[in-house]
Amino acid sequence: MIKHYLAIALTLLLTACANITFKGMYEMATLDIFALDPAQLNIAVRTDKAINLEQGNVVVELSVVSIDETLFIEEKLFAQVSQAKAISGALASGLKSNEAITIFNLSPEDATVMKQALTQAKTYKDNGKKGKGSLAIKLDNVCFERQYLAQAEIDILLQLEKQNDYFMFLENLNLTELANDDPNNQVALDEITCTKS
Repeated sequence: MIKHYLAIALTLLLTACANITFKGMYEMATLDIFALDPAQLNIAVRTDKAINLEQGNVVVELSVVSIDETLFIEEKLFAQVSQAKAISGALASGLKSNEAITIFNLSPEDATVMKQALTQAKTYKDNGKKGKGSLAIKLDNVCFERQYLAQAEIDILLQLEKQNDYFMFLENLNLTELANDDPNNQVALDEITCTKS
């Protein structure tokens, strides 16, 4: 069968597995990736208002490769900022006055591309083909001003189906703490730190 996982990363090096919540681990462990409707996937990023997130900052990557290499899928989709009508439920829980929530989803065109890729992979699986795959959600091309890094924490919440509420996937991700834990993370942190003119 084709294996799958969902991971959050800030660039390729700055990872935060230790911040994954139990709820997030359970949701990912029980997720039927082939039943996922990309058009219903919503990604909410909660962080300090001083950190501005915009279109292109959240990237959804899908990779599937069969063992015999007759199937090779590599999709990199840049999520768009969606216009949320209201912030409620899990999104509003614990929201501080200095925090903001930015919600991302895939465009109809990108949702179709991802759905077609999942359908193709499922066909291979149903025909007894073996392989491996990954579904990753990343923050990319983000400009963080260093003066806000020490205080700013990032939460990632996911909504897999519109009839269900968001659940906390990554919680209290502190970029400065990650950098102190691993020299490689410091290199990645330097790459996403900038000074506004």
